[in-house]
Amino acid sequence: MSLKLYYAQIGRVEVQNQVLVPFESHKFKGIRSTIDKVEAADKLVDYLEGRVNKGEFLLAYNMTPMICFLTHTRPSYSTVYARDDWSLSFREANLKKMIDGGRVPEYAVRMLTTSSGVMWNDGAVLDEKSPLDNFVRSNYYLEKMIFPFQIWKRGFRDNYAILEEWTRVLTYNFSDWSGQETIDARDLAQAIPLMRVFKVDGIFKARRVVSDDGNIIRITSETRSQDGSLDIEIGYLINKDELGLSVTKGKELALVVNGEVSNSLSFARIYIGNSAGGYNNTVLNQTAQRSVIVANKISEGSDEIKFSIRWETS
Repeated sequence: MSLKLYYAQIGRVEVQNQVLVPFESHKFKGIRSTIDKVEAADKLVDYLEGRVNKGEFLLAYNMTPMICFLTHTRPSYSTVYARDDWSLSFREANLKKMIDGGRVPEYAVRMLTTSSGVMWNDGAVLDEKSPLDNFVRSNYYLEKMIFPFQIWKRGFRDNYAILEEWTRVLTYNFSDWSGQETIDARDLAQAIPLMRVFKVDGIFKARRVVSDDGNIIRITSETRSQDGSLDIEIGYLINKDELGLSVTKGKELALVVNGEVSNSLSFARIYIGNSAGGYNNTVLNQTAQRSVIVANKISEGSDEIKFSIRWETS
């Protein structure tokens, strides 16, 4: 008996000239990829070595089944290709099976981007429910970020602690609000000079709430648009205008957002991204923590780096 394997091409035409760097991980020996993918995968495997052991359970989600292969671990989620955009009932049943079956692991690895993407640029798919992601954020703390991976450890600790190894470049608390206390949300860019209003479908009110640390913006919906939409997106171009942060290619940016959604029928997506490299996002809803962290790695050729919050309600 003999077996012959034929192939015409492995990889994708558009990045063949960049698939030049060999992996260090022994399971990938002889395989080459782009420098960003090689560095991220090798760093992840090195970090997990000794933290997760052969045969233990590991929760790797947002379409990253390869991580269990690389770490000799067993997938704790019954669907190995774990993702958070299948039907809600299917995801809830799989999560319950993991918990009831005693397969809740010590570590979870969340991928921030779509693993099938050529350059790992596009943000992973999340919806407003995201039971798997909400379970992790409620029962784990963020121990390490190796873009595009987040490593979460079971237990409780202030997620801000991870940022001690990063350099803080900006804290913004809307203290420069000027004008009336309550305004049409379309006028937020006038009340807060550095803010941009990227999209408004429907009528929203924005109200300033004074706090010890500055101001809080409270946005409420008033009237739907003609097509029945209620959708608003506000934020900043953080390398433009007076913010003018100098962010070079290859740098990782992390943003911490404090907020909450009071309506169970609505949710907010928090984006950070760049024009050349796509956008990553996380979801803020009633079941999420009030503080969330979203991160991205800046790609070459980016002329705009955008941070925004988009609130939709059904």
